Amino acid sequence: MLTRDGRRTLRAPAATVGMSEPAVRDRLADLERAGVITGYRVVVEPAAAGAGTAAFVALRFGPGAQVKAAVRGGAAQAARTPGRRGLSKAPTVVAVFTQEELAYLRSQPLARLATVGPDGQPDVVPVACEFDGTHFWVGGPGESFLGTRKVRNVVAGGRQVAFVVDDLVSTDPFIARGIRVYGRAEPPVERVGLVGPGWYVRITPTVSWSWNMAGEPAGETWYPARRAVHGS
Repeated sequence: MLTRDGRRTLRAPAATVGMSEPAVRDRLADLERAGVITGYRVVVEPAAAGAGTAAFVALRFGPGAQVKAAVRGGAAQAARTPGRRGLSKAPTVVAVFTQEELAYLRSQPLARLATVGPDGQPDVVPVACEFDGTHFWVGGPGESFLGTRKVRNVVAGGRQVAFVVDDLVSTDPFIARGIRVYGRAEPPVERVGLVGPGWYVRITPTVSWSWNMAGEPAGETWYPARRAVHGS
């Protein structure tokens, strides 16, 4: 009865079960203390309150696609189509890093960057890494940075990269945190970055996984990961 309408007074359930109102009040208090009843909630219909539903959809177009026409048509269709429940497949939602993830990324300027060479040979190396809110930047001062294997791999066409930002907070108890990012890298450009003036590779994140941003000790199972798909 209360699951259908949590606003009911004690009189209705008391009459239904044949108990006095004080007895029903005591029984509800016992259920709350035991954790059977964890709270009472209000369900709001956003449309009735004047708030619509916003969705960000990532679109990929093949060669020869009429991009502008497709975007206009999709927007018009969305405007004509009322919200529906029970769809078999949800649209791809463009996500962002959480505030906890952003704080962690800005507190850990060292990452391990993986690239792949033209011959298929993977390479991983520690790098200074900064995040500007949209892109990651990996770079260094001087022309010598341009000759590093990671830069040569990117310039040769290995634009798909991956990197991990992580740290080991404690070994007793064991506490580890981290964020893994897949992204697309672009050839280096001159700019002033984390390590000063130099050449920097810009990486646009596409998918990320984070674990244990709260810094909790490891339990019987490994930390669950939060997966996010980022904008194209």
